[in-house]
Amino acid sequence: MSGSYLADNRVPDHLLARWAGHTNVQITKQWYLKPDVEDLLPAADTWGGLASVSTPDLPQRV
Repeated sequence: MSGSYLADNRVPDHLLARWAGHTNVQITKQWYLKPDVEDLLPAADTWGGLASVSTPDLPQRV
């Protein structure tokens, strides 16, 4: 069982650190707590909505 699997399944950080043998929870977060694609989709949707807002026309450089 990997640390990423445990983190994805909401195991608290301090327990994950203990399982991994880390004395510092920050080290555990650095190694195991990476966003998954599914975690990033809502942010991408929000960004897409922001990026599609019309902007004023800027003069063309020639």
